[in-house]
Amino acid sequence: MTRFLLAPVLMVALALALACEKGPEDKPVTLDPQFSVNVMAVPTFWPREDMDWPEEPHERVVQENVYREYGRPDYFRNVHTFDRRIVLPIELEEGHVLAGRRPKALTQWIYIDEGKVLTFDGGKFEESELTDEVRTVCTYGDPQDIKRFDRPEFEQVSYLYYDQGLEIVFIDGKKSREKRISAPVPGAGRMR
Repeated sequence: MTRFLLAPVLMVALALALACEKGPEDKPVTLDPQFSVNVMAVPTFWPREDMDWPEEPHERVVQENVYREYGRPDYFRNVHTFDRRIVLPIELEEGHVLAGRRPKALTQWIYIDEGKVLTFDGGKFEESELTDEVRTVCTYGDPQDIKRFDRPEFEQVSYLYYDQGLEIVFIDGKKSREKRISAPVPGAGRMR
């Protein structure tokens, strides 16, 4: 008799446990480090009244007003350095010294089709043009490697995506060329 009662009780307990499990709309919005430590696509359920606004009242008011004026962004970006460069995941690991690291990352809202970026810094924001480098990271995720070449006449940056066999070259922040460097190497993953 006890066996017959145990099965329904276990099924009810399992059903309750599954019902209590939180879905993505009940969890804080966070970056997926397998894709990027710099950008993330904004989920369709954003913004949620109690979870997605800054805690500081003045910052919250600014972001809510911007949301009413501009609408939901396509991507969020965390800006980790004062020069606003894209960083690799390894650069954010504990113990790594990141030159020019901000004490607290800035938040940017990215509007892909409009080509605009809104940068929030405390209780104010500024609008700027979306760079080709940030647009690339929104599309492909973080590169596995970044090569920087400072020349007197221009700055050249190469993003290397080994998993896709791709190099994307930027000159002074503008996309210069995209070239196949090898056959895609599935599972090449992020360099650590």
